[in-house]
Amino acid sequence: MKKWLMVIGLSAVWCCSPALCWACMLCTSQGPPLTKEINDARLVVFGKVSDARLGPDGIKGTSDFVVETILHGERSAIKDGKMVLPRYVPPVPGVKYVIFLDVSQGQFDPYRSIVCSTDRLVQYVQKMPVLTGVGTPAERQARLKFVYDYFQDVEPELAADAYKEWSIATNEDVAAVASQLDADKLRRWILDPKTPNYCLALYSYLLGACGKESDISLLKKLALTPPDARYAGALDGILAGILRQDKNEVWNMAGTIVADKQRSFTERYGCLRFLRFQYALDTEGSRKQIVTIIDQMIELPDMVDLAIEQLRNWKCWDHQTKIFKLMDSPAAQAPITQRAVVKFALKCPGDQARQFVVHARQKDPDLVRDVEESLELLEKP
Repeated sequence: MKKWLMVIGLSAVWCCSPALCWACMLCTSQGPPLTKEINDARLVVFGKVSDARLGPDGIKGTSDFVVETILHGERSAIKDGKMVLPRYVPPVPGVKYVIFLDVSQGQFDPYRSIVCSTDRLVQYVQKMPVLTGVGTPAERQARLKFVYDYFQDVEPELAADAYKEWSIATNEDVAAVASQLDADKLRRWILDPKTPNYCLALYSYLLGACGKESDISLLKKLALTPPDARYAGALDGILAGILRQDKNEVWNMAGTIVADKQRSFTERYGCLRFLRFQYALDTEGSRKQIVTIIDQMIELPDMVDLAIEQLRNWKCWDHQTKIFKLMDSPAAQAPITQRAVVKFALKCPGDQARQFVVHARQKDPDLVRDVEESLELLEKP
């Protein structure tokens, strides 16, 4: 049950979120970066609390806030470098805040704050390379190189935001910058048990792009005999990193992992993510190898529905005979597999697919109707 719930959630994200069409496929969403949050706010200020007063109820109150920097927005609420916040926040020596404010009932009202012991976060935001609109490739890639220096920063907020900037980058921009980075740092971060698990896929890909032959050997070891389960979830980035310098062996490795019954669903799903990433980057060169491994996945009970969905998304119809036969196969009678086959057939061109849909509609009209409705929802702008 956990696998199906996980897959449904992931499929919904991949199919329904337009933003992810542009986001790096090796990254997991950790929320919007600071630059977006700042631009979306009415007012963002940095400073310190100088005084605070409790209200008559002993709960509500107000605070005097000394504004040192205006990061974004209107200045009307700031008088002589100060503003009054409708919150009781006792001043703490050495503690400053980045405060995000919206307007409520005609007054600025804080809705988020970041505690700071230094002004490094403000400097980080101010030095961030500026984008013209969505940015030119050169502008976007300059921003990625700038925030790269903050990966694993001692200040958690900076480290987290650096990853967020990479997570919203296009696959093409990530690939373009990858070979220009410091392999020594990446190698150290990958092997550091304190590195967040969600960073490992991206770091592994970047190491493969900028590292030496010994780094590729390290990635191969992590792919084939991972020292702990943390690397199972990073298999997409590990394989993509290996591919940057070894374009032949990686396909055999991926096929071996998919076929190995001792490997977990997480690892097989990591292989599928790797295939998605490479397919998005490589318009022709690796398509044959990618689809060959997808064909292997059609044979696996825990991957068959995902494999069919991927072929449908890519409009790869060459496996239709094999897929349509699954409807009569005892090994593929799970409802999620049946739905995937019907969904594939409804989008597949040609007489064979049309005949299959006619037969399926006679056999189970409710199933076909439900799948048609789900496709309509997915395809709505």
